[in-house]
Amino acid sequence: MALGICSDALHRSIVEPRPNTRLKLTAPVVYGRIPFVIIPVRRLQRHMAIIQLSRRAVETLVVTLIAAAVSGLAFVAYKYPLGYRKLALPLGICVAFFSLYAVVYGVGYVRSQISVLGERLRERPSEPLSAYDYLISGMNQKVAWLAKIVVVCGLILGYLALLWFLPSILGINQSASGAGGA
Repeated sequence: MALGICSDALHRSIVEPRPNTRLKLTAPVVYGRIPFVIIPVRRLQRHMAIIQLSRRAVETLVVTLIAAAVSGLAFVAYKYPLGYRKLALPLGICVAFFSLYAVVYGVGYVRSQISVLGERLRERPSEPLSAYDYLISGMNQKVAWLAKIVVVCGLILGYLALLWFLPSILGINQSASGAGGA
């Protein structure tokens, strides 16, 4: 009998789960958002959900994609230098034209704002210059963005040039590496 009670208790402790004796609290009621979800969701007319990513999520995604592109280009330049040269030339041309377009657009915008500011100052010479702060700050912001774009494009072109000359820097035989071996 004692052996039966012991084996029965052993069987219950191994096979059956123990009852939950912890304190059970009711779930908090949340209106409008799901707990532990950071991304808010907006419903459209056709009941399709569009996920509005936060600024941090977008920045993280962009940085991740940039890191993948940089490492992928470095891998291609190291393993397949001849293939990289076929890829780098159109990519460099696109970056250079984008930089040129940004400079032309920025200079055109600043020139148009300067002419608008000149016209307004001629129309109302008695008004103080502080009345046109929005035009001046707009030009300053455009020039700052233009400088950032030119610097980033210059860095990209410099990186592409570095990868272009990577085989000669490392002393790699280009014809053997372009064949696709391991």
